[in-house]
Amino acid sequence: MRGSSDRPRVTIYTAVSLDGRIGFRGRRFVLGTCEQRILHHYRSVSDAVMVGAGTVISDNPSLTVRLVDYKGGQPLRVVVDGRLSTPIDAKVYDTSMAPTLVVTSEASPWEKRRRLEEKGVEVVVAGPGPWIDIGFLLSLLWRRGVRSLLVEGGATLIGELVSAMFFDRLVVAVTPWLLGSGATGFLEKRLVEPVRLRVEEIRVCGVDVVLELRPLTGSL
Repeated sequence: MRGSSDRPRVTIYTAVSLDGRIGFRGRRFVLGTCEQRILHHYRSVSDAVMVGAGTVISDNPSLTVRLVDYKGGQPLRVVVDGRLSTPIDAKVYDTSMAPTLVVTSEASPWEKRRRLEEKGVEVVVAGPGPWIDIGFLLSLLWRRGVRSLLVEGGATLIGELVSAMFFDRLVVAVTPWLLGSGATGFLEKRLVEPVRLRVEEIRVCGVDVVLELRPLTGSL
């Protein structure tokens, strides 16, 4: 489905505590079996899955579809890493499992770009950096034929998408923990205006609750 302004349709998936935190002392939540099935379903219906450098460093995800009896193709894996700080041996750079695209900047070391390309990873240099313009990135993916994008990034990447209203669906797995202000929030971005959401679906997964929400226009 076509997104607005020639960008992909964007789904954000995240797991949070009751007070909106995604991790504690460098550790992220481990999804239960039910939430994992939901996440892998979203991967299976997406053209691409995108994460930031922090997620690759902390979680080392493979970002592949691992549903039982799944026989479809794997989505393009997109890593946003302006400085190329992610490890060269990260699972996402194993292109025997699925294709990978790294979007970086001129601030990254050219030698590491070359090593990634030798592993079969496609490297795109997008501007002087080190920050990557999120609008440019989505436009780039659209031009490559990506029409549906699943974002599993951390607070920085999610914050950029939400603040620019570059998302069409937000899926939040809420787990009954309280982590306090010392933990990382899933939205660490100052917003110019509040973002209104409409609850589309609520699913109970064991002790957790998965909310599917869509953004609404209008102010308080």
